[in-house]
Amino acid sequence: MKLWIRTQDKKRVCLVEDLYIHDNIRYKEIEETEIIKDITGRYIENKNIRQEIDEYISCEIWGNNHLLGTYNTQEQGLKILDEIQRIINAKTIIKFNNFVPQEQIKRVKDAIDRNSMIELPSYEIKELVGVIVYEMPKEEKKDDK
Repeated sequence: MKLWIRTQDKKRVCLVEDLYIHDNIRYKEIEETEIIKDITGRYIENKNIRQEIDEYISCEIWGNNHLLGTYNTQEQGLKILDEIQRIINAKTIIKFNNFVPQEQIKRVKDAIDRNSMIELPSYEIKELVGVIVYEMPKEEKKDDK
């Protein structure tokens, strides 16, 4: 099955075989000085520089060396990857043409699980074969939650 993803900025549709998250993190350098005794017995300053996380900037989702989308948090990026994985794992899509009561939805799901047929006029079953196109969602704003 081939997975095509449309980038968040809508400018590209990419055939993707490999998806990953890249976290953009800004580091700051911390200089530490300690006084140590050298082999001659003299005291000297020893300076060490270490890096520490200063700020989490963004979570980027990349596929086949293409930036697909950018999100505020790693949690948002992981939700997108989870959604894509569910789509890849799906075998069937049920498209309801109008409002369907919950009990009919359950009957359709049960019938699909048993590989049996059920007649309801208000739905179509589409088998997923060949190609999937996924569109990267916009970044969630903090007020949208």
